[in-house]
Amino acid sequence: MTEGANTIKIGVTGDLPPLDYVSADGKAAGFNTAFLAEVAKRSGKNVEVVNIASSARAAALSSGQIDVIFWVVVPDSGKFPADIDTPEGVELSAPYFKDSVVHLKLKDSK
Repeated sequence: MTEGANTIKIGVTGDLPPLDYVSADGKAAGFNTAFLAEVAKRSGKNVEVVNIASSARAAALSSGQIDVIFWVVVPDSGKFPADIDTPEGVELSAPYFKDSVVHLKLKDSK
């Protein structure tokens, strides 16, 4: 913590391992927390990690309990718009990580 620096409250849900999870001792962990530590270091701001239930992330953000949260965006599939899960009045940044879901099935050994 840098004395006198602004503090950014960042919500962590713990439901995106290994990017974002809560360890057995109740502390936020994963790539996102390491990323946040670097952001704090480079920006000269303090970062306070706040554990948030995934279902409460929009309310926590809208109410000012947190300033920022890592958010998973539903891919635009034509069935659902990409912003279907984005609360009103919230601004999304460009993603820093993208992945693909791949389903595997074991081949029958017959």
